[in-house]
Amino acid sequence: TKIRVSAENSTASAKTIVPLTSSDGGTTWENIADDVILAAITGKITDLDGLALSGATVSISGGSATNGSVASVITGNDGLYSLLINANKSLLNALLNSTITVTKSGYQKYALSGFQVVNGTNVTGLNFLLSEDTSGGATVLWRETFESNSPTLNDWTVNQLAGDNINNTWHLHSSGLGIVNEAYTDGYVQLATGDTSGAAVPDPAVGSGAYWYGSALGTDNSTVFGSIQGNFLDDQDTGSASTLDGGTSYSFSNSAELISPSIDLTAVSASTPVSLVFDTFWEIESVNPNSSGFDVMIVEYSLDDGLTWETTQARLNPLSDPQDSIVRDPIPFSNTGYNSPPAWLQQEAIPLEGVQGETIRLRFTFDTVDGLYNGFRGWLIDNVIVQEGEGSFPVYDGTFGDYEGYGQGYFYVNYDPDTYQSLVTPASYDPVTYELVYLDSGDTTFTAEVSYSDDLGAGSFVLKLVTIDYDTYATTLVDESSPIAYSATSTGVEATATLSATLNVPTGTDYVELWIEMTDSEGYVYEYPVEFYEIAL
Repeated sequence: TKIRVSAENSTASAKTIVPLTSSDGGTTWENIADDVILAAITGKITDLDGLALSGATVSISGGSATNGSVASVITGNDGLYSLLINANKSLLNALLNSTITVTKSGYQKYALSGFQVVNGTNVTGLNFLLSEDTSGGATVLWRETFESNSPTLNDWTVNQLAGDNINNTWHLHSSGLGIVNEAYTDGYVQLATGDTSGAAVPDPAVGSGAYWYGSALGTDNSTVFGSIQGNFLDDQDTGSASTLDGGTSYSFSNSAELISPSIDLTAVSASTPVSLVFDTFWEIESVNPNSSGFDVMIVEYSLDDGLTWETTQARLNPLSDPQDSIVRDPIPFSNTGYNSPPAWLQQEAIPLEGVQGETIRLRFTFDTVDGLYNGFRGWLIDNVIVQEGEGSFPVYDGTFGDYEGYGQGYFYVNYDPDTYQSLVTPASYDPVTYELVYLDSGDTTFTAEVSYSDDLGAGSFVLKLVTIDYDTYATTLVDESSPIAYSATSTGVEATATLSATLNVPTGTDYVELWIEMTDSEGYVYEYPVEFYEIAL
């Protein structure tokens, strides 16, 4: 593992992430054999005077392709942060254009775009300075903190959808209850690495009230099937349960909707952007928590008093599909990342389109989808705010995949359906160990199998090699191949081409990236990064 130390580094130590597996009880260890991107980024957050800022949130996101942040962390009293990233290689192209954001109440948001992450990225000393926000913050149009004196507290409704949700559903959660996740104390789940909470369900983020999808009742108040508190199991299926199985629900699944009272936005002008933010804490399964997976968390809004709900849905579920252990059953995924301790964070602003001049309702839906791996602490929300301001959270549209969409078609590098290994030669990952492949400077022959679905007819493909400047995270063209023409004249046809070119790998550089460029018959140009290489020293 190589660690890149920034010139601004002021920390005495740094973390790197190198998961291993053992098949003999820990006597010997091997690199994991799955497609994976593992990275670590550390640094310090200070104000303009150099004073450390605690309580700042640092997140890294690949945008809509990762459905928001891949990992988040909160700085301590020393202002230090450590982002540990574990994602499936199918997200490589998204993470090659990541955005690191830093937020703290009372300070202006900072965003670094174009940050490139590949397997083995380890950067320490990536520091950020935050400026105070003197604007007074966003204008609040409506707010709910779930306190006992809230005039709208009793107007929230819960609609149970599936499962025997007698003890386990959306309900008001109060501070000082001291609830501990019994799925942890009974040995069904584990705590994330570094979690010092003792599996306690947290108090509300603001005041003494919040809403929680989980069970507050323990075995003394349970049904005969063995309900245990502190999680979203509903009733524990004791007949099929086993140690570290993640928790198995007696019912196939359980789910429910939390629906807000009416929110009056009739005085908001059509030109005013509106967005939704709220404080959130969640901990769910890590086996398959993605957009088409399980323990789904959805936020919606209605313009007709709940008769219909907007089809555009914000989903909080991660798309990173971590690869860490042979058995991930008992390991959690939280709102700070895979195998990372959950924490109260403010949800990135979700855009609310077309709500100006309307009366709306909000809906928060949690759905386990199945009965497996349900022994985690669930979803809590607090301090719900509808505000003036643009939303930045990428809205889920159900089209995430292993390709990037451009223009009127899709342009992608083919993947082996069994290993998801990119069909590019030389591969940037060794096909057996998935270690980064190092290139020697000089002439190298690159071959890539690519295809493009479009309605615009024939065109051409080229291969391009670019260098990467890690000071600015910018790419610069150094070499490109001659165009290879393809023919596609029918509507919706998929054009496929095998490109081969000898490109010069420049000396004196650390990293290069292989791109594919397509020019269609209408003259539109589409570019796509496909492989990333480190130059052998």
